[in-house]
Amino acid sequence: MVGSRKGQLLEEQENSTSVPAWQRASSVPAHKRPLIVSAKGSSSAGSVSDEAFQRAFNEVPKCNVFSSKQLKDQISEACVVLENTDLDWSRRMIALKTLRSVIIGGGLDYSDFSEEVREMQAALLTSVKDLRSQLCREACVTIAFFCERLGLIMVSVIDALMPTLISLMQNSAKVMATSAQLALQYVVKYVCSARLLPHLQTAMSSKSKEIRRNTASLFLMALTLWESRTVEKNMNIFLECIKASINDADPETRRTGRELFMQLDQEYKKQADMLYKALDPSKQRTLPGFVSQSSSSQSIISERDALPISQRNATYVLHKGIAYCLFLINLFSIHISQV
Repeated sequence: MVGSRKGQLLEEQENSTSVPAWQRASSVPAHKRPLIVSAKGSSSAGSVSDEAFQRAFNEVPKCNVFSSKQLKDQISEACVVLENTDLDWSRRMIALKTLRSVIIGGGLDYSDFSEEVREMQAALLTSVKDLRSQLCREACVTIAFFCERLGLIMVSVIDALMPTLISLMQNSAKVMATSAQLALQYVVKYVCSARLLPHLQTAMSSKSKEIRRNTASLFLMALTLWESRTVEKNMNIFLECIKASINDADPETRRTGRELFMQLDQEYKKQADMLYKALDPSKQRTLPGFVSQSSSSQSIISERDALPISQRNATYVLHKGIAYCLFLINLFSIHISQV
């Protein structure tokens, strides 16, 4: 008896989720919304916040760009410094800030940066791999800054950087781990490209629970913010990773998996129904009240239409009453789990 009660309490605790992303949605355009995913599994001690990133974006030496030649020269000089690991790390810190300052100082007036970012790829990769936590943090700040300012222009560089950034999320140094987590949030928010998905898909099978739980949060961000046509073209990857999150050994990852399912059910009901049917019954029970109501309604209508006209109204009322009772039961169970 005690064992069954304990199991019930564990299931109730697992079913109590935070407010899902779709309930937090607003009419504010995606590119103007704040980052909605926190750094999962990290305590505040030693962590880096989004506010710290935003402040760091503009903490750069003054640099006014007056020509395309000046722009290219300054970027080239900074990249040479960053790729030379024998130089003092403080000089490399300044070089990273210089890369941000050329944009703040008007560099976008002379170039769209499609060529410049390719030149920066090796410099950024070398910097983000550095063992010094402050240098790694500064590199992550710079990557996030460029993603925010340049968007899809960064996709080829990000494609090369993602394996390293994903690996950093499990780093024992909180500064490095949370810096990588935040940088990847900016990546997913502003570089909305299917080229990111294979990296995230691979990360969902990592042995590290920190990587899996943060990757699940990144999938939630993509599912919430990306254009539906991009999501639909890559729905198989999303469905696979949502299922993996729901079935994960880590409770935090499973919680995010349920939020992913709720968001899927809100925006892509047909795919949510398919995924629900593919889950084990034990996992289906962790999703009370979130199965697409459209499928239930459609089933009632189909059954009603198959009956003789004389029986349709009475049967429809009966089905509707049963459906409403089930809805109240699910609503009551959610309320109890949140008390």
